[in-house]
Amino acid sequence: KAVSAPLKGLRFVPTGGIAPDSLASYLEIPSVLCVGGSWVATPKLIREKKFGEITRLAKQAVETVQKSRANRA
Repeated sequence: KAVSAPLKGLRFVPTGGIAPDSLASYLEIPSVLCVGGSWVATPKLIREKKFGEITRLAKQAVETVQKSRANRA
């Protein structure tokens, strides 16, 4: 919010510090187009081949985005 206030009309893609519990709050900011989140496929999850967990986290993120978009409409 602080960055977007003086830069009206610009869209942002935050990528640092995003986590499942903060995803929705970032998506509520009108100037945020989308977010990036490394929590979905951490190096540890990949190394340990926990692809089911990666899939679960990705689905959870998609559900959060869908709910956020529905609330904007």
